[in-house]
Formats: sequence, structure tokens, C-alpha cells
Amino acid sequence: MAYALAFIRACRMNVVFVQELLNAETATGSANAGYLPKITYDQALAPCEHIEPAIEEAIKAATNPRYVLPPSALPLAFGPHIASISASLPLSHLQGFIRAGQEMKDWTAGLLAKYELALHVAQQPLPPDVTAHLEQMKSELELGDFHLRTGMDMVGQISQGKVAEALHQKTEGFLWEEMESFYRVSQLLALVITDGEADDTASFRDVVNRAAGNMYVVLAIIGHGAEHDMALRAYQQVEAQNAHVKVLPFAGETDPSVISNALFRMIE
Repeated sequence: MAYALAFIRACRMNVVFVQELLNAETATGSANAGYLPKITYDQALAPCEHIEPAIEEAIKAATNPRYVLPPSALPLAFGPHIASISASLPLSHLQGFIRAGQEMKDWTAGLLAKYELALHVAQQPLPPDVTAHLEQMKSELELGDFHLRTGMDMVGQISQGKVAEALHQKTEGFLWEEMESFYRVSQLLALVITDGEADDTASFRDVVNRAAGNMYVVLAIIGHGAEHDMALRAYQQVEAQNAHVKVLPFAGETDPSVISNALFRMIE
């Protein structure tokens, strides 16, 4: 499920980016209403070409338990970034970057908060590598926020004619970098949910052992009885051997609202 989530989240980021580029152009109400500047059209088109392939990969990953990506493939790359041949950029184009970045930031921050909450559901000490990974994601989120605020300030100055045209592309660069940060963080969160049947533990271990340092898997073990206990022991053995795995036992919890709410917090 982790690979499928990475591709689905990549698709969502691409869709948000394209939508906000177009929304910003519509919202300007300028003389350009009715058509897109070429740079905006080219930039909006570029990520669209990656949406369908990413959806196809998400389906493959969700339906094939042996689906594996090489460690170097994650996190997926945002883009491509289309460079303008002109020194100046339309104000609406830059505003579209801001609108997309703000939505990406809010959504990614929410994902990270839910991920951190899920890690503490079991009320057990986190492995050092997981703690370091969490801090890395927080740092990446803060870096993206810094680039977003810097870009917003520069766009404000551009709108008042206080910035030379030569700095337009520098401004766009800041805004692109913040979206890259949010894009990466959204993919560094992984979740696997098991129904307690541990007959695939060996193949699961093989897959997890191929994960790179940016891939972590959280398992929520739900249920009771002999099968549940066997599954819990099996996956705890995987956890003990692999720092990329975190097991969250729900013990004898039977309240469906408690279980469902915790699971939704982890996967949304």
C-alpha cells in the first residue's frame, strides 16, 4: 500500500498545481482573460502528462503484493519545471504558484500531523531511526514554508513594481522549491494495514528490506484470538529486524469507532 499511496499523493499534488495555475489566471480578471500565457500553458501541461501513468502505477502497486520500486525511485520527482525564455513572468503565473504552494503546505502538514499521532497511538518509545525520520520530514516542511513565504514576499514586491524583471525567475525558483519540499514530505509516509493473517510475512519482509532510508511502514494490528496473536508476533519480529517498520498493536480494543478513527487518521 505504501507505493500506491506515493503515486496517489503525487497525482493529487500534480492536480492541485495545475488547477491553481488555471484558477489564478481566471481570478486576475486581466486583459489576458480568455487565454493562457504560453509559459503558464506549458507549465500546466507538463505535469498533466504524468498523472495517468502515476495512476496506473498506483493500481499496479495496490493489486500486486510483489510490486517493488528500486530505492532510488523514491521520493518521486515533482515536475518537470518549465523554464521561461523571457526574463519576466506574468504576475498571474507566480500567483498560481503561490496558491498551489499554500494548498500543498496545508495538506502536507495535515498528513504529517496524522502520521505523528499514529506513531504515538501504541504509546511505545519510537525507534531512533523513526524519530530521526520524523524530524527530517518536519525540517523539510519548514524549509518549504520558508521558500513559500520568501516567494510570496517577492511576488508582493513584483506586483508593486519594486522588483527588477531579472528577479522574476528567482522568485519562481523559490516557489518551485517549496512545492518540491511539500511533494517529498507527502511521499515519505507509508502505511500497511493487515487483517491479522500472517501467511505473507516472509514476502512482506523481503519487500520492506529493500526500502531506502526515506521509506517507513506502519502496521496497525487489529483483532483478537490465536490468529491475531500469531500475526502480531510475526510482524513484531519483522519490526525487531528492520528499523523501517513500526507495529501498532491495538491490544484487545473492540470499540469500532476507536479503531476506525485511528485508522482514518493514519491513511488520510
